[in-house]
Amino acid sequence: MSDAPQTTGLADPPATPAERRLAGFWEELLEVENVGRADSFVALGGNSLLASMVANRVEKALGYRPTVAEIFSLPLAELARRCEAGATNFL
Repeated sequence: MSDAPQTTGLADPPATPAERRLAGFWEELLEVENVGRADSFVALGGNSLLASMVANRVEKALGYRPTVAEIFSLPLAELARRCEAGATNFL
């Protein structure tokens, strides 16, 4: 059996441009595939260093910097919604 984190992405894939962008950041940094709307950054193997890297990428892409607490506590869809609401750049 693999020790790789499991994803739920196949059941509910990212639906909006912000969700797809954020899922791409998570997939790249966490080295997982098929991140879905209900997935948790921490459950997929995220830590504070990787969360800071996500925050940097989101800030560069959208002009909004989510907190590490938001990244840790919110599922992908809710985090993407907050990032969209605070965005100053276009996706």
